[in-house]
Amino acid sequence: MRSPYQKTMYACFIGYIVQAVVNNFVPLLFVTFQKTCQISLSKITFLITIKAIPHKLFAVLPLAIFR
Repeated sequence: MRSPYQKTMYACFIGYIVQAVVNNFVPLLFVTFQKTCQISLSKITFLITIKAIPHKLFAVLPLAIFR
């Protein structure tokens, strides 16, 4: 029997794959960003850290709310 949420599950899986590519591809370009945009590695690291804080917060927040 086919689940009525089959397309939703496929969309979620595709979303996970896209998110993984985006989150893992950008750090590989650190050296390119550093050379092309003349941004220091410490500034790039700071930007990635600022990006990661809301990501972690919104991953943990629902656990605290709906527990």
